[in-house]
Amino acid sequence: MAKTPVSSSTVDDIVAEGDDLAHKLNRQADDIIASAKDGAHRTVSSVRQAVREDVGHVRDKAVERAEDAVGAIRDAPIKSVLYAAGIGVIIGLLLSR
Repeated sequence: MAKTPVSSSTVDDIVAEGDDLAHKLNRQADDIIASAKDGAHRTVSSVRQAVREDVGHVRDKAVERAEDAVGAIRDAPIKSVLYAAGIGVIIGLLLSR
């Protein structure tokens, strides 16, 4: 039987293989980062939309409450003035301490 000689790897061969591996790893890392950016963008977009909807609901509630307050003041103006004066006295007492 004849033995075939085994060629030893040279430094250049090892470096070339390492460069190929590094290039593959860099591409995979770039792909992972790109997919993470897409997922983050979708998440941020959905959060923005949810915040916009919540702000809309809060705005609607605030307008509704303001209209209720205006209606209550129109219905009983003397009562409203007395409440406001009472609250002012209480705040004044608390701040004077």
